[in-house]
Amino acid sequence: MIGTGNTSHRKTSELKCSQVKQLFSPYLDGAVTGTEMLALQDHVSGCPRCHREYQALRRTQQLLVSVGRPKAPADLGLKLRLAISREAATARRKDAITGTSDYPNLGELPVAVLDVPRPAVPAPKAAITFEALPQIRLAEPFEALRDASDRTLAKTGARPKVFLANLGKLPDFTARATFARNFYEAGGIEALSNDGFKDQAAMIAAFRASGAKLACLCSSDKFYEREAATAARALAGAGAIVHLAGRPGEHEADWRQAGIKSFIYVGCDVVSTLQAARDILDVK
Repeated sequence: MIGTGNTSHRKTSELKCSQVKQLFSPYLDGAVTGTEMLALQDHVSGCPRCHREYQALRRTQQLLVSVGRPKAPADLGLKLRLAISREAATARRKDAITGTSDYPNLGELPVAVLDVPRPAVPAPKAAITFEALPQIRLAEPFEALRDASDRTLAKTGARPKVFLANLGKLPDFTARATFARNFYEAGGIEALSNDGFKDQAAMIAAFRASGAKLACLCSSDKFYEREAATAARALAGAGAIVHLAGRPGEHEADWRQAGIKSFIYVGCDVVSTLQAARDILDVK
């Protein structure tokens, strides 16, 4: 069982939180390799957040086994598809949660909420009973990312940052720089913007002075065709993990070869991209 043994002697490679979560179901089904099993156990033993999520999934699996095979409601498939589609739509910001997934305000003051106890509702009598599954709000993945950013701010005095590498003039980059700022700050990553640069050397100097590890290229499609690859190579050479705001289209292979690791655009999986960025920035 995960989280109960002494794992200090293990020499397995370390996994990131996003990688570990993808292994939970295969692990419970016995479909992982020995190396993956040891690496997952090492990580979960030392990561309270992943340990909680694993235990919740394990309890759910045990409950499903314990109740046997009752006949499913006729509309269960439809309800599951609707729930999954809602979570996916929120993760891709197709369904917006204003102030959370869209138009976040990292400087907002904490909100005081009344602690009102829930009314006791008697459980209905049934032939089969089991513990209710945990409630999940659609905003939770974004809130977890923001909470991690708040912890980093409290610990270090600064939030995780992304440098917006704005290419060209204001009309060239403003739309995508605004999009990128909303995108990253939904996950608690402070976007460092600017009014552009007179040349590439000035952009690299500004990136180095920012102290950011992550940089996002922002400009128009026309400007990207001329400058994206060159700018990406320069930023990567300066130590940046490079993203680009926009769909890569036919340029994806060339731009990835130039050092661009990820692309952010309307309809992409925002939550997964932000979780990966959190791992890169080592936000706990």
